[in-house]
Amino acid sequence: MSQQSSSDASADAPVVRRAATEPSRGASTSGSCCMRATAGFTLVELLVVIAIIGVLVGLLLPAVQSAREASRFSRCANNLKQLGIGCSNHVNARRVYPGAGAVYSQFSYTNGIPLGAPDQKAGWGFLLLPYIEQQEVWDASGAKDINGNNTIEDWEKFMVARGAPVSTFGCPTRRTKIVKTIADTLPSPFQTGTSVKLCQTDYAGNCYDAGNNWLGGNYQLEGNGPLWMYYKRYYDASTSSWVYNNPLGGRSGGCTNSNISDGLSKTLLFAEKAVDPNCMGATSSCSDDNEGYTTGWDPDTMRHMQNQPINDGERFGLSSGNNQFGSSHPAAFNGVMCDGSVQTFTYSIDLTLWRRIGHRGDGAAISLP
Repeated sequence: MSQQSSSDASADAPVVRRAATEPSRGASTSGSCCMRATAGFTLVELLVVIAIIGVLVGLLLPAVQSAREASRFSRCANNLKQLGIGCSNHVNARRVYPGAGAVYSQFSYTNGIPLGAPDQKAGWGFLLLPYIEQQEVWDASGAKDINGNNTIEDWEKFMVARGAPVSTFGCPTRRTKIVKTIADTLPSPFQTGTSVKLCQTDYAGNCYDAGNNWLGGNYQLEGNGPLWMYYKRYYDASTSSWVYNNPLGGRSGGCTNSNISDGLSKTLLFAEKAVDPNCMGATSSCSDDNEGYTTGWDPDTMRHMQNQPINDGERFGLSSGNNQFGSSHPAAFNGVMCDGSVQTFTYSIDLTLWRRIGHRGDGAAISLP
């Protein structure tokens, strides 16, 4: 009886069968492996992906570069803003603008202390140091006895300023290091021909005009711009030529706001200067990018408005060129006016307008671009 029940129960139990898709035990699985292998990229698909990535990089790279240049352009403009503010503070403190200086190798100290404007023969960059948070450089902190005579002489104090890395004078688009290590060109007591550190400037003052008035009319004997040369120019009848920055011309004194009759907002104070790319290296130089920001009446620190401003690329191979304003920026450059406002100028600016912007008293009504 029990055997019969057991047999009936076995007959009624459901039969469990393997799914048709499941391989039987011991069956080959090579077909399944092959199916999984086909899930990867083919060579054509991989090349398509790479091509798409290349296109995206090509689209994004110019945008990234443009953003970086916009940032550098803004930082450059801010440097000029700081110089403009420093100049305004200088005028408030001393009642005159900093001077353009005398011959490039000269500087003025009395009892070991540098003189201010209008008595300083060094350039405007040196005169602005106390007004752009560089008092220690002006005071020659850390001056060394270079010639070993156990005395810190005036020229050795001046060397502190010449070599100090004042970043305000550098445009980040042009170079990351503003100090060059090059042979000194200044005569004795400086170490002529010796390799020294000299801080350069990417900005120049208005106006390096040597007896020329490109707009016609009367010459401004102190200079057409707001930064006056140390000595007035004079006409030498024996040579039928104008002589500038010579003691025979007499002292210029200092320019005041009242001397800028065209208006502070319409007269250029500082702007970027054009430099041959061959001269920009940390150990290379040209005659307008070597003595540095402290020098007076020199194309290192002064430029004129006779010629069209240009991009550095247009200066390539021209060494010192024509003392033009300009920059390393691709389409435009920065300038600061006598009222401290920063302006953007294109290289294609009308030349007559450009010259009028550089003249402090030509009497013409102008509109800035």
